[in-house]
Amino acid sequence: MAMATSTKSRSSNFLYQVLTLPTKNTRLFLPLFTIITLINFIFILCNFFSMQPLSADIALKAKALVHTDPTSPDYSLLVAAIQKEANELFFELIIYTVIAFLVNSFLRIITFFAVAVTCSGELLTLRELLVKTKRNMKGPIITHLFGVLLVLLCVLPLILITLFPLFIKKLGSYTLIMLSILVLVLFLLAIILLLYLSIVWPLSMAVSVVETGCYGPGAFKRAAELAKEKKMKGFLIILASFLLVGALYAINNMILKYSPSSSAASVLVLGFFYTFIGELVGMYVLIAVVIYYYECKKSRGEGEEEQALKSGDFVYKMVPTKAVHVDEELP
Repeated sequence: MAMATSTKSRSSNFLYQVLTLPTKNTRLFLPLFTIITLINFIFILCNFFSMQPLSADIALKAKALVHTDPTSPDYSLLVAAIQKEANELFFELIIYTVIAFLVNSFLRIITFFAVAVTCSGELLTLRELLVKTKRNMKGPIITHLFGVLLVLLCVLPLILITLFPLFIKKLGSYTLIMLSILVLVLFLLAIILLLYLSIVWPLSMAVSVVETGCYGPGAFKRAAELAKEKKMKGFLIILASFLLVGALYAINNMILKYSPSSSAASVLVLGFFYTFIGELVGMYVLIAVVIYYYECKKSRGEGEEEQALKSGDFVYKMVPTKAVHVDEELP
């Protein structure tokens, strides 16, 4: 009973720290969150006013193509128009994806720095944070890109698995059975690795931000060592974030589907609300990861004195109970 109460108390304390951390320095978190929300809403606007109309127009032309005589001049005109718009959409999608990836990666790293400095007791403004972190961006950037590479390596087998049905008819029964087993093993390994990375990758970002000089594969190794101490808590943090994002996505789609008003204004208002809540959840997940990092360090007995000095807490040490020999001739 006492153990259950202690566990509940620790969980409540962890949640309290996560929820209240931004209030310790609103001068930093408020403008940072506002910028992140507005930038991501701009991406939604670009998608809404540029790519969605083009995609809808391609769909209309493709529908018209089905009912057009292939021998008529209109058919070749429709095919040419679809190809042209598809190329435009593909080009826009590539640019959109690259810019969104670069911008959000930068904002993610800055958020990690903001949480880390606030945990250490420094109350910086956004400008001061940017100046301070400018020289320390290399490590987190390398760690982030290394994480992206690992995720792509895990996703690649899943993409290949989707192509598997195309070769079924061309294979013999024995080859098909062996290949099916191989595909199943690859699928399970990819899923397990992705779940593992969902815990270690964010933690490695916290490592590369706090521990200057530890980045890339070294940060992932360090994060894996730290995560051993509190595996379940790390899993619960990531699971909670997935559930929250999934619920938010489902609610957004449900509102769009069953909303009586489908005007552009109502869609944009909903889009802004979705962005606001989504970025709020994302920020609190990063806060939880950094605090989880410090808890893992504490459970390993690392940096207790340093953290205590920064937070103003006491560190309790074992006091020797035996008589201590003291030299009679003191200076």
